Amino acid sequence: MKDSIPVFDPAVEGAIGHFDLDFVQRIGEHSAFLKALSDLWTMALYKLRKAQGLQEQGDGPILFSTDGAVQVLKELCAKDPTLKQAVFQEPFGFAQSGEIERAFVQVFGDGVYLLWRDAFEKEQFGKCLVMLKKLV
Repeated sequence: MKDSIPVFDPAVEGAIGHFDLDFVQRIGEHSAFLKALSDLWTMALYKLRKAQGLQEQGDGPILFSTDGAVQVLKELCAKDPTLKQAVFQEPFGFAQSGEIERAFVQVFGDGVYLLWRDAFEKEQFGKCLVMLKKLV
């Protein structure tokens, strides 16, 4: 496991460049889920740096996915602190491999994660949001 959150400038590079290689390979480098996780992290770091006066005014962070994808992940994180922790830790190797899936099972039950991820990868973000609302 790594010691700290990587330092990078979200205005010139996305978080995905700092993700754990095993995580990227397991999720798939062209995955919509991976890109949205990167954007969620990149936006969070950009907002933090801006609030601290460390981020110059500019065009904003480098993003790889759509607003809909990131919105689904925001909703997911808002459902449960365990999910939020897994989403923000596993990509960088701060949590065990599969932590997001285990947190999903803990919150929503068995069999839901794969259905939800399949809808996410097909960019059916409305369906993903409906699933989250029905499950909790």
